[in-house]
Amino acid sequence: MPFFELGSDELTPERLRGSVRWLSEKYERSVIYLDEIDQWGMHRADSDSHSPETRLVLAAALASIDGLVPAAGPIIVASSNRSPLALDPALVRSGRLGFHVKFGMPDPQERADLVRLFIGARPTEGPID
Repeated sequence: MPFFELGSDELTPERLRGSVRWLSEKYERSVIYLDEIDQWGMHRADSDSHSPETRLVLAAALASIDGLVPAAGPIIVASSNRSPLALDPALVRSGRLGFHVKFGMPDPQERADLVRLFIGARPTEGPID
């Protein structure tokens, strides 16, 4: 499945709308990954976290996501270091980005397993601590 990443620092309303439209026409299914959505997706009641530009991006995101058909077109996956409660309720409601998965910090055993996984068969200087 084609995978496209749009960084929040390069996201504009036109780019988001155009990406969703282009992917819908070009591919039956694809993934758009929106990284760091808290840069523009914070709760609108928190006026300190929004500029006129971020409000436009949030409005474009809401409109773009509303036009998606669940059985076709792009799947939008977004990430944030914030709780979904800190994000705008209209963005994280069911039917938009309504499915939330929390990834916590790995425990010591999980960290060791990750290091071993990413090291693979590469030689190491002694055992992994």
